[in-house]
Amino acid sequence: ALFVGEPVRLTIVWSLLQNARAGTFSGLEGAAGYDLLAPPDPRPAGTRQDDPCYHAFEFLGKPAVAVIGQGTLQGVRCQTITFERILIPHKAGTLDVGPVRLAFDAVVGQRQRSFFDAPWDDLSRTERRVIESNTLTLEVNDLPGAGRPVNFNGLVGVYRVEAHADPTDVNVGDPIALTVRVQGPDPLESVPPLLLGQQAEMAAAFRLPAEPALPTIEAGAAVFTQTIRAMSDQVRAVPPVELPYFDVGTKTYRVARSAPIPLTVHPTTEITLGDEGAADKKGAAGAQERRGGLAPIERSAAILVDQRFDLMRRVRDPVWAAALGAPVLAYVAGLAVVVARRRALRDPAARRRRKALRRAIRVLRGAQRGGGETGAGGVTRAVTGLVADLLDLPEAGLTPTECVRAIRVQRPDAAPEADAVDALLRRCDAARFAGSGEGGADSLVAEARALIPRLHERLKGGA
Repeated sequence: ALFVGEPVRLTIVWSLLQNARAGTFSGLEGAAGYDLLAPPDPRPAGTRQDDPCYHAFEFLGKPAVAVIGQGTLQGVRCQTITFERILIPHKAGTLDVGPVRLAFDAVVGQRQRSFFDAPWDDLSRTERRVIESNTLTLEVNDLPGAGRPVNFNGLVGVYRVEAHADPTDVNVGDPIALTVRVQGPDPLESVPPLLLGQQAEMAAAFRLPAEPALPTIEAGAAVFTQTIRAMSDQVRAVPPVELPYFDVGTKTYRVARSAPIPLTVHPTTEITLGDEGAADKKGAAGAQERRGGLAPIERSAAILVDQRFDLMRRVRDPVWAAALGAPVLAYVAGLAVVVARRRALRDPAARRRRKALRRAIRVLRGAQRGGGETGAGGVTRAVTGLVADLLDLPEAGLTPTECVRAIRVQRPDAAPEADAVDALLRRCDAARFAGSGEGGADSLVAEARALIPRLHERLKGGA
C-alpha cells in the first residue's frame, strides 16, 4: 500500500525475441489519480550519446533513456529494453496503472534482392504488431490528519536538510547568502518552493525576500539560494531551516532541520537628520554673527504689491495658461511613467499577475486559429503560462506535470482546478504526441476558455 504523495518506481521492460523497429508507447496518456515523472538519467557522467548500452527515445511525448540488457522470455535468451518512470499518486483509493501498449514493426524475414536495390538498401520484411503489459493495481492511503504540522507541504519519504551562510561576520542589514540543500527521494523537482517566512524564528530575526525560492537540482539535491539580512545586532545565529515531511517507514510526520549557523552581527552607525527648526535658528544666528557681509535682501508687502502682476488675469490668457501648464503636465506625466516603472521593477511578480489573464487569452486565440496539434500545443502554453505567471514560476521548461504539482503545493484549496488542469493538459498531450483524436483542438480550446477565468480567480486570490 502507498500513501498519497509517495513516489514509487515504475519499471517497464520490453523483451525482444526478434529485431524490432519504430516502437511507439501509449496507454497512460489520460491517466488520472497519479503523476508520471522522469527519473534521473541512468547514464553515468561522461557516457557517450551513442553508447550501445543505452537508448534515448520518447515515452508518451517525454524524453526517456532505456538500459539495454539481456533476459529470458519463455525460456529463450532475449534482449531487454528497461526504463523507469516515477509514479506519484495524488488521490486515495484503488489505483489501476496500465496496461502500457507498444506498437512496433517486427522483423520477420528478408526479401530477395532485386536489380533496383542498392547495396545499402534494407531488405527486411516487417509486420506491424501491438503488445501490452499487465495492469498494476495499487492501494493508496490518505495521509493521517493527526500530528500533521501546520506548514506541511505534501512531501512523503525521508528528507535531510543542510544549510550554509556566507558571510557570517556582518553588520545589521548586510546581505547574507543562505544556501539550503535538500536531499530525499527522486524526483527532487517535486520539493516545493522554500517559504522561510513561515518559520517563526527566521521571520523574527531576519528580513526575508517576499518571493519563494525555487530549487535547482545539483548532485542529487534540491538547492535553494536566498538573500537574508539580520535586523538586529542581537542575532547570534541563522536558526535551523525546517522541512516537514511524512515518513512512510514510521508512518508519522517528522521535521528535517539543518544545523544552526553561528553569526557575528555588528551594529551599524546611525545617521539622523537634524531638526529643521534648529537648523533654521542656527542659520539665522550665523547670519547675525557675520559682520561686514552682504545684508539680506528684504521685500516688504508694499513692494510686492507694487509689482502689479495680476496672476489670475494672466492665467485666464490662453497663451499664458499653456506656458504655465505645459511644464507642469509634462512633469506629472514623466513622474507617472517613472513611478509605474519603479513599481514594476520593484515587484515584477505583481506585474506578471496583472497581465496573466490577458496573455493567456491571447495565446488561446492563437491556439484556436492553429487547430490540430498546433492548437493543442497552444492550449498547453496558455494554461501553463497562466499558472507560471500567477504562482511566479519560471515558464521556460515548465512541464504540465510540474504545473499541476505547483497548484497542488502552493494552493491546496484549488484542488478542483488542479484536477481540471491535469485532465485538460493530459488530453492536450494525447492530441499532440499520441495521435489521439479525442475531442479535437476546438473542444480543447473551448474547455480552456471556460477553465482559464476560473483558474485565474482562484490562483489570483492567493497571490
